Amino acid sequence: HRRVIDTAILFQAKKGRKYSLRHLTAALLRRKIQENLIDGHCSEEDALASLDLAIQRAIRGPSFRLCDSRDNLVHAFDLIDTKQGQTVAIGPGDWLKRHVTAHSASAHALCCESIQSKVRNAVNAWIVNPKRRAKLIWANFELSAGNGDLQIANDFLLSVIDKMLPGTQICLALQVGLDAALKKTNEKKARQNPKSSLRWSEPDEDELEKVLDNA
Repeated sequence: HRRVIDTAILFQAKKGRKYSLRHLTAALLRRKIQENLIDGHCSEEDALASLDLAIQRAIRGPSFRLCDSRDNLVHAFDLIDTKQGQTVAIGPGDWLKRHVTAHSASAHALCCESIQSKVRNAVNAWIVNPKRRAKLIWANFELSAGNGDLQIANDFLLSVIDKMLPGTQICLALQVGLDAALKKTNEKKARQNPKSSLRWSEPDEDELEKVLDNA
C-alpha cells in the first residue's frame, strides 16, 4: 500500500540487511521496547515506536539512520582493474558463494572441494599462460590430517613456486580449527539473543575460549 511505511525497509542497510524494531528503537530513539518477551509483544508499544521512527526520519531526513560499519567495507576484488588481468578464485562451493560470487561478478570462480581435486592445477594455468595470466588468484584449499592432504599441498605449492613468472607474489595463510571457531561464535550470538530460550553460560564461554585458543 502506498501509504504504509515499513520501518524495516525504511532503515534498511545498503546491502539489504534489515534491523529489528527493537534494535532501531534502542539505537535511534534511546528507548527500550519488547522487554517482556514472555507475554509477547505489546502492539501499542510497537506501533508507537514505529510511528516515532517514521516521524523522525521525515523530519531529519536520510541522515537519521543506523551507521553500519560494514557499509564502508570495500571488497578486494572491487579494487582490481580488470583491464590489467583477470581475477580468479578457487575453492569450495560454499566458500565461493560466501566470499566471491556475492561480491564480484567479474571474478572467475572455480569450485574445488578438496586439495586432492585436479582443479587445483588451474592455479598454475592462470599463472603461466601469458594470454590469460591472472592479476589476482585467491585459492582456498581445505586439508584433512592423515589422508595425504598435507603432502599434496606441499607438492602443489612447490610446483606453483617453480612455474611462477618473475614478479609474482605469494601470500600463504594457514587456518586451523576455523570451522569449529565460527560455529561456536555463531552459537554464542544466537543464544545471547533475548528471544533465545537457551542462555549462554560461563561453561559455554570457557568452552569457546578453548576452541579459539586451538584455532
